[in-house]
Amino acid sequence: MDEKIASLSDDLISLEEQVLTRFEEENGGQIVVATVCLLETSRHGLLETELLQMLAEETTLTPPPMSRVNLIRLQ
Repeated sequence: MDEKIASLSDDLISLEEQVLTRFEEENGGQIVVATVCLLETSRHGLLETELLQMLAEETTLTPPPMSRVNLIRLQ
């Protein structure tokens, strides 16, 4: 346990990166990315029940790829 603690980064950003990398390896990158995106874009945070509901369907974890027409409209 002491070795594991000693191996963790000292600064917050690096520590967060280590933790998220570990979550990705253990749980699959898609679910971690979707979770972080939902939390970052929520204005006032999300309840656990809201988060679980939004993440329940694997096919909707990531948005469909944008077509060239949609990209042109955004510009």
